[in-house]
Amino acid sequence: MIRTAALLLLTFSVLVAQPPATTTLLKLTDELEAAIQAEHWPQAARLSRSLRGAVQDARNQSMAAAGSELVDSILGWLPADTETLVVAREPFAVTSEDQTKIPSAVARAQGYVLGLLAAAEKQSLYNGLVGATVRLAALGARRFGEDPRRPSPPGDPGVALGMIPYEGCAVYAFTKIVEGSILTRPPEDSIMGHRVWISKGSQNDWPDTDTYFVSFLKPDLMLACNRREFFGEMVTRMGLVAQPRAALPASLPEWKQVDRSAPVWAICHYHGSGAVLKSLSPGGKDLGATGVTVEFGLASGATRACMISESDPWKRLVNHPDFNGAAKSREVANGVWELSVDGKPDAASFAVFVLMAVLGFVVLL
Repeated sequence: MIRTAALLLLTFSVLVAQPPATTTLLKLTDELEAAIQAEHWPQAARLSRSLRGAVQDARNQSMAAAGSELVDSILGWLPADTETLVVAREPFAVTSEDQTKIPSAVARAQGYVLGLLAAAEKQSLYNGLVGATVRLAALGARRFGEDPRRPSPPGDPGVALGMIPYEGCAVYAFTKIVEGSILTRPPEDSIMGHRVWISKGSQNDWPDTDTYFVSFLKPDLMLACNRREFFGEMVTRMGLVAQPRAALPASLPEWKQVDRSAPVWAICHYHGSGAVLKSLSPGGKDLGATGVTVEFGLASGATRACMISESDPWKRLVNHPDFNGAAKSREVANGVWELSVDGKPDAASFAVFVLMAVLGFVVLL
């Protein structure tokens, strides 16, 4: 009965935080209590698992709803020339890669958002966080493409495989305080009053091509950037009182297309024509695109993207064999072209690869 009481108390705490879940949770709680009273233990065990899952879902929804304010704050911190913002709005655990499982589209997209965290500190920071729960993660980026400051490795003038160069900063909010011992050495610097750990790393196969800056804004809030300038701009804007939003302003038409309730969503306003976009059209034609929005993890695992463009940017892409007939395109408004991909695992995986590239995060294979 003590275990039952604990479950009931946990359920009540979620009901207070998330009223829409009340009916389902109360029903499961009543059924579990009845099964225990009747000593129907297999049924009680099944209901206990269902109740635990429902409580976790309700908790995630409650945290995601509360995270909207943090996303608005992050938008205020980003520099004016930020091109892309990707937000993982639902809680998820930091995990070690499991080669035996095919990750969902949402999990793959979350992996992109965790990219800066994984590259810093030679992956030791990421490894130390395995098992921690991220309640919200957001990655802002700009200046995608080759970096003229980056020298080629001796004897290798070719293009590095992996992520193309970009400037980015990510904010990671955790459900619990992150232990200070996760970074085992003293910080190397202080920027605008924030202690900063600095390390070399890379997101492609050329080692140590970037410098990573990691800082704890709060005990449960981490900032990771791959450019000192970007880091400095972020923390400077954080310190301003009621600063006007400079990045991705609310007046952009892209905001009318994005669904911020999706588990992972993204918005990008293009600065320049972009080679990635030209690759979507036959002959490398300029599509006249100005921006794109993406949502991963919609109903039944579906993926959706909307591009503002003079012509259909998805026409060629939907017939790609890796989509296996799971992708469709249509014009949903004048000059707004929607790509929808159903939840088939292989198609969803390919959709993440393509759409993250369209957002700027091109991975060369």
